[in-house]
Amino acid sequence: MHGADHLSVSTDLNVLGVLLIKQNQLETALPILKRSLAIREKFFGDGHPNVATALNNLATLLEKQNKLEEAEAFFGRALKIRETILGHGHKHTMHSQNNLTDLVEHKEIEDSFKLSVGNQKSLGKKKVDGTTVEKAMIFKPIKKPLLGR
Repeated sequence: MHGADHLSVSTDLNVLGVLLIKQNQLETALPILKRSLAIREKFFGDGHPNVATALNNLATLLEKQNKLEEAEAFFGRALKIRETILGHGHKHTMHSQNNLTDLVEHKEIEDSFKLSVGNQKSLGKKKVDGTTVEKAMIFKPIKKPLLGR
């Protein structure tokens, strides 16, 4: 029989957390994936590929919750572990690099959208059936591209 902190428990929690993400049960998955990560860190230490897998899955969840800064930190930790242990050319390292790159692009889009919304200009108001409505909205151009690399 295994204790609550056994590595096999972490594996089962990780699988359950990923399944919950796929079912969009993000709030339920969060503590499960955090627990899986804690067990792996206790068992392996901070720099093991299995810890990187748990970090990656937790980051994926956080990105889906639009907690982009937190997700970036976890994706970054996973990438650093994989680069150090597995090397730059390993498929898991490249997977982590892609995840981090996608997240950075996601953040750039979010930032550009916020900037665009902040730069809206009204062309006036008009009464329609007693309600004041905007006639039209335009967006000022953004000076930087949405997905700059």
